Amino acid sequence: MTCLRDEGPLKIERTDRRFARGQSRALARVGVAFAIIVTAGLSSVFAQTTRASTSGSSAPGDHWELRGAVFSEAATPVVGAHVTLRTYRLSKTVETAVDGSFSLELPNAPASGFLLAADSDGRRQAIYRPQEGDWQRSADSRPLRLVLKKADETPVTVVDGMGQPVAGAVVAACIGFFDISKETSDAAGRAVLRFPADADLQSVFAVKPGVGLDYFAFAQSGDSTDSTPRNRYRLRRGDRRPIELVLNGAKTAKLRFTDANYQPLAGVRVAPWFFQKPKKGTDLHTGGMEIFAQTTDAKGMATFDFIPPDNRGLVRFVVSSEEYAVPDRPVFNPHEGSKAISVVLLRREPLRGRVALADGKPGAGADVFVAGEGYGEPDFGRQTICDARGQFELRVDPNMFYVLVATLGHDISPRLTQVVRAGEAIPPVNLVVQPGTRVHGRWTRDADRRPVARQSLPLNEWVINDDYRAVPEERRIANPNNVRKMLLPKVLRWAKTDDQGRYEIYVAPGTYYLAANVFDSAVPYATVPIGRKNSVIEITDQRDFEIDFHSNRRDMREISGRVVLKADPTHGVPDASIQGFTADEKYATDQLSFVSDAKGDFAGRRSPCEFLLHAVNEDRSLSGFVRVTADVSKVAIPVSPTASAHGRLVDRSTGKPLANRVIHFGIPWKWQKYSSWPFGGETRTDAHGEFIVKGLTPDRKWELFVDEEFTEVIGLVAPQSPERIELGDLKMSESEPPAPNSKPGR
Repeated sequence: MTCLRDEGPLKIERTDRRFARGQSRALARVGVAFAIIVTAGLSSVFAQTTRASTSGSSAPGDHWELRGAVFSEAATPVVGAHVTLRTYRLSKTVETAVDGSFSLELPNAPASGFLLAADSDGRRQAIYRPQEGDWQRSADSRPLRLVLKKADETPVTVVDGMGQPVAGAVVAACIGFFDISKETSDAAGRAVLRFPADADLQSVFAVKPGVGLDYFAFAQSGDSTDSTPRNRYRLRRGDRRPIELVLNGAKTAKLRFTDANYQPLAGVRVAPWFFQKPKKGTDLHTGGMEIFAQTTDAKGMATFDFIPPDNRGLVRFVVSSEEYAVPDRPVFNPHEGSKAISVVLLRREPLRGRVALADGKPGAGADVFVAGEGYGEPDFGRQTICDARGQFELRVDPNMFYVLVATLGHDISPRLTQVVRAGEAIPPVNLVVQPGTRVHGRWTRDADRRPVARQSLPLNEWVINDDYRAVPEERRIANPNNVRKMLLPKVLRWAKTDDQGRYEIYVAPGTYYLAANVFDSAVPYATVPIGRKNSVIEITDQRDFEIDFHSNRRDMREISGRVVLKADPTHGVPDASIQGFTADEKYATDQLSFVSDAKGDFAGRRSPCEFLLHAVNEDRSLSGFVRVTADVSKVAIPVSPTASAHGRLVDRSTGKPLANRVIHFGIPWKWQKYSSWPFGGETRTDAHGEFIVKGLTPDRKWELFVDEEFTEVIGLVAPQSPERIELGDLKMSESEPPAPNSKPGR
């Protein structure tokens, strides 16, 4: 695991080697014009739009309609074509009229998904995905024109672990985490998937209860560009050759859901979040596909009997209920027994409030953004709209620390925090929007300063004084498991550049961090944050603040090599993972990642700087390092047997063994104010707090650390030979993380 840490604006306790993490979280994915992003480990919360439920008039914009027409390549209308809108947990299909027209209506514009049109037998299809995911703009513009063309086909054969055909398996192709084509395998295990020719497939999978699951992933638009190296386990983009999927057995996960009184809860939607099988190149994301979802029965049970036995790591589940919240995401370990997992859900609490203008008038139509964090996973993020009286209501998860921000045009409210505890009424919230400060500028690239057009600029609020630790002890939420986590919920705002690269966004007084990133991987510009020296802005009473950005094309060079045995350099090592890191801050985020082929060979592109390359085989029994300079284009990486280490994790103050805790390990890596631990991995303590770390390259110093919202280095091991080292007891602090500095950049 590689954990990037920016130590610049944070206090670091050098004696315990503890690093606060809250201010250096990775920026999450783009949502709508404003997005609520809350990150904690693997958790990402998208903005969800709800309507104010206070009685009276409805909120503005409470209806969305998309109109269009479907034509053949000969420009004739197609009658009776199926037009399907696919979004997260929604699939709505309409048929075209005699003139080929169609209309799709929803209460609100969707925040993601695609539109699929197909004739009656599915042999001619078309797909539409709005630019930058803006469905509202698609509806506001002229009607869509979809032209059906001959669909592409991919033959799929499904077999079991013995090579025998599997009938009745669900076989599907996916784009954007949604299935776009779905069939059932016949008696010979065969199925043919059809999809639009211009669809950029993400994966193809097959699943059958009691038999198992398998998938292959396709290379995406960024996989062969400068920013992402090649992955030999992924299928080439546009590859339509026959695919064989092997269902090699299944483990069963049983989950039982109850309320706080341990009464069973029926009707709760549950789905595995993602799977990760070996040699697939990436994960298979399943949380948004109804194929994988279950609804709890009258006993509160949901059963998943297709979990791959060779899944890497734990299987996490996504839980959806309008009335109840999950305090912590349930997980299943496919490498252990299949006993039922008990999950207690808590009833959501109503949060009501009012938005007013500076003169006291109601903020009718104002957007209210709510983000929350607790000591579990997932976090909370939603958006609602005020009614004509400026009032709003939504249900929020209990036992969380929340931040609320309201916007109305160019007016914005200061952030307001609120603690929500289970079973306690939430006092009404009052937000006042005032004229915001206009933050604006221009984003250009290359020597001729061409505009970076139609790209996103995330504005991340730097939470300094509005910390959870400012909450009185008696008002804090319970933390029975002593989870070490900084509760710093944030509302992340997005600015968009226009055709000339200009952007603007209005903010309340506060401290912010602008990070210029290109999310379109086909554009090789500004793919790393621009740096905090010139992107941290403090807004006090200014009415106008200008900040420009400039990006240069990245200079990428070819590199190829071979992983070989140190004892016999003529013998290549297949399926070895190669990682590369640089200490050059200019290229600090340009990490290299390759996989060797059957002969041990690999190839890709790298930045023009010095890299330290590390190669390790599949079971981490062989590994090695080599350093390459900026001008090296061909390299051999010799590998030899690795060492291991055994120890026990205990509480620093009590000496009590700490069970089921994740321990990470890696090479300590620093460049200026940044820290990272690349080239390693992770292990988990058993019921007695004991653990084993494998794959340690001799003659290197490896640090062991725990990473639960702040990082604490707990041990150092430096093997001299391929031996097993006894570490004894390693101590971990069960306390709150260090607080951030009062000013960024110090």
